[in-house]
Amino acid sequence: MMSEDLSPFYELQFSAEEITGKIKLSQLNNISVPVTFSLEDDEGETVPIDHQSMLTFSQQRIALLTPQRLDEIIYAAAHEITAAAYENVVPESDLQALITDMHLKELVFFNHDFLIVFASPNIFRDQDINVQLSDSLEIIETTVDL
Repeated sequence: MMSEDLSPFYELQFSAEEITGKIKLSQLNNISVPVTFSLEDDEGETVPIDHQSMLTFSQQRIALLTPQRLDEIIYAAAHEITAAAYENVVPESDLQALITDMHLKELVFFNHDFLIVFASPNIFRDQDINVQLSDSLEIIETTVDL
């Protein structure tokens, strides 16, 4: 087993395709959410990735995820979704309703980027909102699972 510091991750399970577990986000009031580390490339092929390198990469990204940055990500994602739903007209009440309803559900790390998965139980009941971020936490893409 690795001797490196794995905080803030715990209950990690290792397989050839992924690492799963949980993460405690101290900067976000110690909330705990599921975390997945995908060991597959863009074509879905498992690639040899050093588990410790993946964990280190994710620890560095987590350190950048401040409450302010998370709020900015939620606002930007909600704005994009609302604008798309209303053909670029953004009703403030609908935007605020989505912002208020979104909460962190899961983090999914890939080799060079990651997803923040949000739930919105009152607006998107059985769907997730996926926000793909670069290694500097810039939004690459926002999607809603259909």
